[in-house]
Amino acid sequence: MSWTSTNGIMWSNLISLAPKSGMRAHQLLLDIVTCAPLSFSQDIQLIDKQLPPALSNVEGLEATRAFGWSRHVIQENISRVDKSQRPEFLLLSLQRWLNIVLDLSAAAIATGVVAIAIGLRGSISGGQIGIALNIMLVANTTLLKLVENWTNLEISLGAIARLKGFEMMTESEGRDGGDYEPPGDWPTMGRIEFEDVGVSYNSDSAVLQNINLDIDPGQKVIICGRTGSGKSTLLLTLLRLLEPQYGTIKLDCIDIRLVPSEYLRERCFITVSQDTLVLPNDTLRFNLDPDGSLSDEVIIDALKRTRLWDHFIGHERDAENSLNVRHPILDQQLSLFRELSVGQFQLFGLCRALVKVKSLDSARSNGKPVVLLDEVTSSLDLVTEAVIYGIVEEVFSRK
Repeated sequence: MSWTSTNGIMWSNLISLAPKSGMRAHQLLLDIVTCAPLSFSQDIQLIDKQLPPALSNVEGLEATRAFGWSRHVIQENISRVDKSQRPEFLLLSLQRWLNIVLDLSAAAIATGVVAIAIGLRGSISGGQIGIALNIMLVANTTLLKLVENWTNLEISLGAIARLKGFEMMTESEGRDGGDYEPPGDWPTMGRIEFEDVGVSYNSDSAVLQNINLDIDPGQKVIICGRTGSGKSTLLLTLLRLLEPQYGTIKLDCIDIRLVPSEYLRERCFITVSQDTLVLPNDTLRFNLDPDGSLSDEVIIDALKRTRLWDHFIGHERDAENSLNVRHPILDQQLSLFRELSVGQFQLFGLCRALVKVKSLDSARSNGKPVVLLDEVTSSLDLVTEAVIYGIVEEVFSRK
């Protein structure tokens, strides 16, 4: 009878009551603990990711010192740094608070188990109490890891939300309006005509209004203006990255809106932007010649013209023996080389333009692409600026 009674009590406590009570207790604990901090942690992480872009570096240090603005600039910088670090501090505080709540919950459960054991000390053995405490400790550790991993998952979903927002808010490029196929050697002269062109980024304000401009073949045109006056917007319109609200842009008497945008950007224009785009995880060859249509000699010659070959080859190789059938330097990832300076980045963009000139010349003999240079000498020293001007005069003078 005693054996039957003991087994019956153990079965009722461990097999029937413990799983049901444990499931309800854990469910209630998860609902209480996870509802508030998880979404709040995600919001804090999103704020922390969005604030750093709002921080601006101090520019014009000479003017700041000359007008006595140093104290104001320092206070503004401290205020912005404090605001940028506040979400990170709150996030760490929430994580610590979550750990404390789980530990206190485990302590409360242990106190309850001990209180029940004291109240039912005549019917519960020491082994049963030990099993209950052991299960409680293991469940607390498991619950702690579960909640921490779930919180990290919620925070990681914030990155997905930002990507989704970027996808929804960023307008995609419109499809081509026409299917006109220009001649194979177009453009043959490079004449550009703006006829009453107006461009805007939104419908509220216009950046360019009633632009009328004729650029003859071979003519060099320099557009000057203050920041925000629309210089880069004009180039974006030529490349059809921005569509004009009204007016017509013609290249060799052909409306560029009738030409597929891929053909226009690949065959008609050679562009050097003020911010050179590089892909560090791709090879040096791919960054300069994505099509892979040119030989090593052409790429190395472009690197030598822009004085970048010595930077990539280093001091270990002899320049006389650098022309091989397949040069290993060109097939290495760009991230493996020394980091490029600001001036070298501009030279790298110009080197890419030289490679594209060779690629277009090999594809067609009579084509005359238009060269677009967007502030390629900004923030450069005099030596690098002279190198860029020399290359422009030597290579692009016939374009």
